Amino acid sequence: MNKQKLLLCKIASCISAKKFKKLQELLSECKNNSIPSQLIYETILQSYLFNGFPAAINALTIFKKVYGNESLLKGENFSVQKFEKRGKTNLRFVYGNKTEKLVSLMQSLSEEFLQWMIIEGYGKVKGRKWLTLKDRELLNVAMLSTNYYEDQLKAHIRGALFTNNTVQEITESINSTTEYNLKTNIKKAIRLINEQIV
Repeated sequence: MNKQKLLLCKIASCISAKKFKKLQELLSECKNNSIPSQLIYETILQSYLFNGFPAAINALTIFKKVYGNESLLKGENFSVQKFEKRGKTNLRFVYGNKTEKLVSLMQSLSEEFLQWMIIEGYGKVKGRKWLTLKDRELLNVAMLSTNYYEDQLKAHIRGALFTNNTVQEITESINSTTEYNLKTNIKKAIRLINEQIV
């Protein structure tokens, strides 16, 4: 994994761990290493899917402090139809042959939440052009390793594999969380990789 991807995974983990003082240091390191501000912004936006608005707002505040005017980035026009179409495509790409099972499960829990997941999660947020779905799945793995939601982590390890990440890249994504994560979470997350490739 290159330095840029490693730093983005660290940002995702740091936000998940709510280590906001460390986040400022990490963003300064990114700036010193010429990591494009748009990629950091995308990582922060995506973090709200797994960590909520409060964590994302705190992270955006720190991002603005470190990057100043570079933090004023333009997004894309809002279109529910576009997000829904893109979301369905991305969902199938990430979940592969498990898509129907997931859709069925989510329908049994909440039709409304299924729509939100497709439109908001996979369409509006993860479908943005500035990071590939492949890279976004590594961020998901870093966040879910830190928060340790086992079922979702399993799903996104599979998603990382389905989006053509290697086992080594997924392992590096998990190991990137070391500063912000519990050792037991890392150990359990690494074990889950092996379960998914058997």
